[in-house]
Amino acid sequence: MRYYQKVRKNLFQNRREKIGICGVSHGMGVTSLVLSFAAAFVGRKKENCLCIFMDRDSVQMNFLEAYDVVKFCGNLVLYQKDKIDYVFCSGLEEIKEAAKLAYDVLLYDLGVLPEKMLLEATDVESLFIIGSLRPWCYHNYQFFFSNCYQKNQDMLQGKCYALGLNMQEKMRFEKEFGKCIKELPYINNPWKLTRLEAEALLQMC
Repeated sequence: MRYYQKVRKNLFQNRREKIGICGVSHGMGVTSLVLSFAAAFVGRKKENCLCIFMDRDSVQMNFLEAYDVVKFCGNLVLYQKDKIDYVFCSGLEEIKEAAKLAYDVLLYDLGVLPEKMLLEATDVESLFIIGSLRPWCYHNYQFFFSNCYQKNQDMLQGKCYALGLNMQEKMRFEKEFGKCIKELPYINNPWKLTRLEAEALLQMC
């Protein structure tokens, strides 16, 4: 019994990488990026990983239900695919409960703009904000940051990424928002990461 308690204590002490991913609008690929990070951590670093979905709008409704229930942890229902565990949290208490589970990596799908108290409950160490700087999408970043100042200024600390970034777009963004933005690695298939794709993701952390 003492050995079990010691191992359990070490699991809680040795974790943890806590990463949150947020989109400036729906459809930016937040869920795909969460899955890609999970595959990279499990495949390349051999770490056990829990994906926590906080925004049902950012997840296909059938996504979690497509897999078998692995276990019940309190009020949480955990699912699994390819050695990665998944859970949907619908409120503050469930987010706090998930944060206590013993995993090496916690990956949060934050949706678009989580409430301040929800973000604080995740206690993420790395926060990534993803979007597009294409002319027809640029206004999403403007709208997002405007809402951050009104609803959740903690989001302003996140690191910004965009796909297909060019120098002109980068300069315009950094001049307007006073924040650095970097190229987001292109991932062809979250379930079948190449070695280079996985390494590019892990370098973001």
